[in-house]
Amino acid sequence: MFRNKSHFDQGYFFVDPMSDELNMNMSQNMSSDEIDPWQINIYNEYPVMTKLVRNMHTYFLPFLITIGLTGNTLSALVFTKTYLKTISSSVYLTALAVSNNGYLISVLTLWMDTELKWPLYHQKDWCPTMVFLNHLCDFLSAWFVVSFMVERYIAIFYPLKRPEMCTSFRAKIICAVITFIGLSLYVCTTWTNDVLHTPYGSVCLPINPKYENIHFAINYIDFVLILIMPVLTIIIMNIKIAHKISYFYGRQNIEEFRKRHVGKITAKTTNLGSRAQIKVTKVLLILSTVVLLINLPIRAMKLRSTILSIQDQDWRESTLEYLWQTFFNILYYSSFSINFIIYSICSKNFRRALVRYAWQRKYRTMSFFRRRRTFLFRRTPRSVPTEQRNMLDTPSPNPS
Repeated sequence: MFRNKSHFDQGYFFVDPMSDELNMNMSQNMSSDEIDPWQINIYNEYPVMTKLVRNMHTYFLPFLITIGLTGNTLSALVFTKTYLKTISSSVYLTALAVSNNGYLISVLTLWMDTELKWPLYHQKDWCPTMVFLNHLCDFLSAWFVVSFMVERYIAIFYPLKRPEMCTSFRAKIICAVITFIGLSLYVCTTWTNDVLHTPYGSVCLPINPKYENIHFAINYIDFVLILIMPVLTIIIMNIKIAHKISYFYGRQNIEEFRKRHVGKITAKTTNLGSRAQIKVTKVLLILSTVVLLINLPIRAMKLRSTILSIQDQDWRESTLEYLWQTFFNILYYSSFSINFIIYSICSKNFRRALVRYAWQRKYRTMSFFRRRRTFLFRRTPRSVPTEQRNMLDTPSPNPS
């Protein structure tokens, strides 16, 4: 299983640099002399598409990584340093921001290697570390999204259990458990991957054949725990939550109509707590839906390649499929970068907390420099020379 000879996973073009599906096959079935440079056929067959994808990788990807690292850091600060830290969902969103930054750092490391020719990623120690970080953060990001959607599902469909189950303490425990599971699943990648030097460049992959079963197991884990389960869970919960929210706003419109035309309310109004929960859920629903839509194309193509590789171990993707996989994989990286933008557009509370945090930092910075300046320019008695201080202390003679 997972033995398709796909250019998509070799990492020459920074398409899916951490995937082990083809890297395993290349280390077992292909010598360094048999690895052909992918550029020749691709540039000749699809020059326009190749140039587009290449420019996206060279210019758009570092911009995307910079926006993502900055936005995720600001989001984590807002969720931990403002009044939003009292909301249990902020724990999941903070953990999601940290894991997204970890994934983007692994992507940035390989981009620097391929574009800037800084041989950092393809070094003996960095190679297994970045592979581990990529696998771990991809797993954590997927399940942190599932976690806060499960919490929103409980808050919407079981409001009486929300005060007991949807707490910050429980959220921290769940994040810790998910992190421990991820560490346990992918820690083996730190000693099973190494750098293979070829005439066409260096590739980080599992070289030792004795680790074949371990990498097949990791591929199964990725297939089930990252490709299948989170996607299906999010789709089902999002549909049910969206239906519940639409029902809520439909009922609110009916009540407003009765207020205006009948003069009294015959239906029971929703309390303020439910309104607040609906607002939080709506923002998180938008976030999970956008991330899901960005992930679906590349997930679908990976699922297809996996199924075809099971049916035919000699199956190999076409050049056009490789280019589309490259394009969608770069878009997939944007799912780790856009959270801050979604919060800023869709959440009034987040914008208010962000502005308040910015003013607090500005006030503290100005206060620090003001105190520093006062300390530096303040003239204390000790700053006066000893001779002058003695002269000042000596009483002047009486002129009379």
